[in-house]
Amino acid sequence: MRRPSPLLAALPLAGALVATRAVALPGGGGRCAPLDDLAHAPPREPARGVDEPLAPPPADTASYTWDVRLDPSAHTLEGTGTVTFVNRSCAPLKELWVHLYLNAFKNDQSLFNRDPSGGFRGGNAGDPGSIDVHSWVRTDGESAKDLWKDADLHGVPGDTSDETDARIPLATAIAPGETATFRVNFSSKLPEVVLRTGYAGSFHFAGQWFPKLAVLADDGTFVHFPFRRLSEFYADFGRYDVTIDTPESFVVGAVGLSQGITTEHGRRRERFLAEHVHDFAFAAWDEFVARDETIDGISVHTLAPRGCEAIIGRELAALRTAIPQFRARFGPYPYPNLTVVHPPAAAEEAGGMEYPTLITTGGSCRTPSFLHSPELLTIHEFGHEYFYGLVATNEAAFPWLDEGINSFAQNGALCTEFSCAGSFLDLPFLRVASEAIQGPTSNAFAADISVGSAAASFPTGGHYTFLVYGRVPAIFETFARIYGREKVETLLATWTRRYRFRHPSPDDFYALMGQIYSDSTARTFRAAIDHRGTVDDALRSFHYRRVPRELPAASGLADGRVGDEYRGFVTVARRGDRAIPTTLAVRFEDGSEVRLPLEGGRPEDATGGATLQIPIASRARPTFATLDPDGAMLLDGDRSNDSIRAVSEESGRPTAAKSGAKGTFSRVFSALLAVLGGAG
Repeated sequence: MRRPSPLLAALPLAGALVATRAVALPGGGGRCAPLDDLAHAPPREPARGVDEPLAPPPADTASYTWDVRLDPSAHTLEGTGTVTFVNRSCAPLKELWVHLYLNAFKNDQSLFNRDPSGGFRGGNAGDPGSIDVHSWVRTDGESAKDLWKDADLHGVPGDTSDETDARIPLATAIAPGETATFRVNFSSKLPEVVLRTGYAGSFHFAGQWFPKLAVLADDGTFVHFPFRRLSEFYADFGRYDVTIDTPESFVVGAVGLSQGITTEHGRRRERFLAEHVHDFAFAAWDEFVARDETIDGISVHTLAPRGCEAIIGRELAALRTAIPQFRARFGPYPYPNLTVVHPPAAAEEAGGMEYPTLITTGGSCRTPSFLHSPELLTIHEFGHEYFYGLVATNEAAFPWLDEGINSFAQNGALCTEFSCAGSFLDLPFLRVASEAIQGPTSNAFAADISVGSAAASFPTGGHYTFLVYGRVPAIFETFARIYGREKVETLLATWTRRYRFRHPSPDDFYALMGQIYSDSTARTFRAAIDHRGTVDDALRSFHYRRVPRELPAASGLADGRVGDEYRGFVTVARRGDRAIPTTLAVRFEDGSEVRLPLEGGRPEDATGGATLQIPIASRARPTFATLDPDGAMLLDGDRSNDSIRAVSEESGRPTAAKSGAKGTFSRVFSALLAVLGGAG
């Protein structure tokens, strides 16, 4: 998805029953069977000890055949074709719901344009965009009635201004298991490039350009919603057969595989075919420079402006790392090709986005080699081929399931491509790991809203950016460091195999996590996602006293003394709203160290709020105490109170060891993140 900042994207127990989505059987009168029962046994793709079968390809629900003509002067698309829909629910359908995403840019009254945008990419389109459906006629035996004449374009109750969510009443219900085909005629006006779609000069990127059916739930309802500024997309899988007509001088990059090109009367027609995908987008421009390469058996086709050859080389190098690594971690990429579009500078808003088999990158073609934002963005967008592309979660309702998990997953590929220490910035005097800034930059927002919120619920773009793209991967990275990276990798490897070509929910994720981790650990993780709250473990005091020890005279020693023992307490205040397990390290004058585990908060909700007194007893004088000595905790909002010097009860008050440099580091990169804006 569109990643709100290139910086922020800087992070499995098998054998359970494969979770399924119910599907109606033809003529079943509402009888439903698991989708997997209708497919052949899936192949098995073990990885890193994971023996989870790959979920099979889906039985297509919403398929489209379009013939679309681009007018690059008027920036319009004229489209005709068919929509084929299969009722895979258990109930007859008396209506359809359709997304008209381009109407978000139609006027200043759309919900998109009324939403606050502070801290996120994308303003209002300078030149508006829109989509108009001219007719929607069922062709499989029903009378040739234009259903669109009765369509309600105002899907939001009580709001007559937004036209991005439309309802089509059906003259005849579609029975469970029945297929309905509709002949559709529409026209779209692309906006001046804004937030994933539009034009800049002769460059055109068509995203969300056609009327798209909403996702059908098992109970026969549609998961529909208006298009909001911070939300993205959600659709059922299907087959796309799209012919794109452009001026002959244009080059087109699109979802799917090209089936051939014909030219006539100065026009160019290219047909693309994509199977088992849930979206279709394309770029068309008369100045593209192409480069092709095969990576891990995948045909990679790049399109970029002239002069960007070096950046394309870096992006291809990143894919040489990412494609095989994601295959090993999350299962094979199931498509034969990938198209990478680097938009021109004037079309920056079209960059940093993903569609099945097509991603857009972005950024300056002169980005210095020590700044790895082009590689980060490329790996992030490719990662979305898995998280939302294959595991097709609802991005509007649960953005953490795609953006957050993907931002964690990309970190591993960055560490392979570069050293982990310098995975984002690598200078001789300054090396910055991408994950090192994800937690600290999110702390200022952690108490405001949970990271598991719906996209439209975030009060500002800054909250969305720093929490979804920053705090979620920091939560995953923290759990990897505390409980072991192998468990997190097993969790995500199983998730991506079990739920590919499915629409899983957070409850599915939490249930899977409960199979891999203990119940209390799974609850702690869920609390970190579902509940807002800060983490702030503070060392408040460290007092000790000397206790002389004596042995009886029979020991043979002249005065009976064998030395002193030191006894005391370290006071730990778990001041945040959340408590995550951590470690207390106590050092002694003789160089020894003792490490003590501190568990999370109350097991039922993993809240903080406790103050602990940890007893210390040693033959050596204690000198220092530190929380999280290995830096596993990326969520602590104030690292300056994590260290303290030990003092004798007779000598006065203890002194905290400040970490002001870390606080400054966090503030500097927070400001940089806010400036850089976003990615998908």
